[in-house]
Amino acid sequence: NNELGGNAKIKKAYCPPKIVNGNPCLEYIVLPWFDEFAVERKEQHGGNKTFRSFEEIVADYESGELHPGDLKKGLTNALNKILQPVRFV
Repeated sequence: NNELGGNAKIKKAYCPPKIVNGNPCLEYIVLPWFDEFAVERKEQHGGNKTFRSFEEIVADYESGELHPGDLKKGLTNALNKILQPVRFV
């Protein structure tokens, strides 16, 4: 689903694996909007996971458990939810 024009921008965003400091994808994590950050991924890649704190996200990202592509997909899904009420038909 490519509803948000920014989807392609997020997909192309600089998001170095296992690097937290200065990583723009981590700087825009949407936990302030929601009480959780959900990542949907195939079972062979660890299955879906819900994070409840920024520290949990950072720990998994630094260890490599959370892949940059999965982080970006979760970020895109969350931003789409935030922007849904302001979209025009």
